[in-house]
Amino acid sequence: NGISAHSDYGFLIAASQDDVGGLYVRPIKNNEYRGKNWLDDETTIGAYNDDPGWAFVTPKPSVWTVFVGDMLELATQEKLKANLHKVKLHPEKERFAIAYFHEPRFNQQFTSINSKGKTKRFTYGEHLTKMYTKAYPTRPTTTRIVEQNLMANL
Repeated sequence: NGISAHSDYGFLIAASQDDVGGLYVRPIKNNEYRGKNWLDDETTIGAYNDDPGWAFVTPKPSVWTVFVGDMLELATQEKLKANLHKVKLHPEKERFAIAYFHEPRFNQQFTSINSKGKTKRFTYGEHLTKMYTKAYPTRPTTTRIVEQNLMANL
């Protein structure tokens, strides 16, 4: 399977993959709408996952692919866009990759403004935890977060 379409949650991501590859990116075409993960009613998880328009990132030795994350998009007032990407696994070969995630502090505060002008303050920890539970709704960690109402602690 791999990992379905998504944008990463923090500031900046750098990834290097082996010769098997599997990374796909989706360039923005024709003003295609991208959800804003920091808004409660929007997400990039699974966005356009099965649609045409994905570009295979050809693996090259010593080359790192750099992604803009959600919080850098928010911090630049959307001048830089979070990169939508996904990973498909090879049916016969194991894939190896190295990734570095540059994240804000867990308690770093952000303010967003939705299309109706309503502002919302939140911490990066809230954003990260909400995205995790959306992306992995059936994992034991998500079950514990929901059952014990752990979001109330953020």
